[in-house]
Amino acid sequence: MIYSVRPDMLVADQNASDFRIAAGRQLAIESPIEGDIDHVIPIPESGIYSATGYSAESKIPLFFGIIRDYFTEKTLYSSTTSNRYEKLKRKLIPIESLIKDKNIVIVDEAVLSGSTLKIMIQILRDVGAKKIHIRIPSPIIANECTGRVLPKVNLLYPQLGKNKSQRQYQQQLSEEFQVDSFAFLTLDGFLKATKKKEYFCTECFYS
Repeated sequence: MIYSVRPDMLVADQNASDFRIAAGRQLAIESPIEGDIDHVIPIPESGIYSATGYSAESKIPLFFGIIRDYFTEKTLYSSTTSNRYEKLKRKLIPIESLIKDKNIVIVDEAVLSGSTLKIMIQILRDVGAKKIHIRIPSPIIANECTGRVLPKVNLLYPQLGKNKSQRQYQQQLSEEFQVDSFAFLTLDGFLKATKKKEYFCTECFYS
């Protein structure tokens, strides 16, 4: 529902794109940003619908400041960080005029290991982003998925967030990723975005 199914598909009688937009709206309600923000920018393709909802609710304009090269190979299984950086730089291309000297909100669907997001933030810094706020329209993924919906990776939360509140973990990620703020949708907010919450498994989420 967060990303893996196509946006036009129905899950528990709810269109996936409608859910993602609602999750983005709920995230804007829960985690507004003080001060002047120039753009909401989605990570393509995973963050587009949620960023649309965040933009609509917050009244911050949506800009496609990152575009995707569809001919570049996958980066998830690259052997080294430097190798992933170079591949990701070719795959997700920042538009400098929309990012340089701008205060931006970056929306992506979830954080698993966090390695791709960390590289993306570095790319945005390299082209001159002034302030970067990260907004994730799903709850913290704290446990491995027993239903095999999510890939098996080294989750970030057990390494950095164990025994911390959501607020403490978000603050730690702000420091770890060197961004101005970092916020996840709460589990309650996630369920508010669903039409039939009784159908959803939430065991991988922090609660």
